[in-house]
Amino acid sequence: MKTPNSKSIIALLSTIFVFFSLTTTGQIASVKTDKLDYPPGGTVIITGNNWLTGELVSLQVIHD
Repeated sequence: MKTPNSKSIIALLSTIFVFFSLTTTGQIASVKTDKLDYPPGGTVIITGNNWLTGELVSLQVIHD
């Protein structure tokens, strides 16, 4: 099984940012990873902030 590389993670985060860029409070909702690149088999940690309480957020991770 291949692990996601930095390009696929950046593409994923960019897509999410485009669709969910502003909350109703005007704060920018965002997601980020703990590293810019990962070794094969490495664990990716994805975090986010400034989402609305109870807002449904879906992340799709695509493996290259």
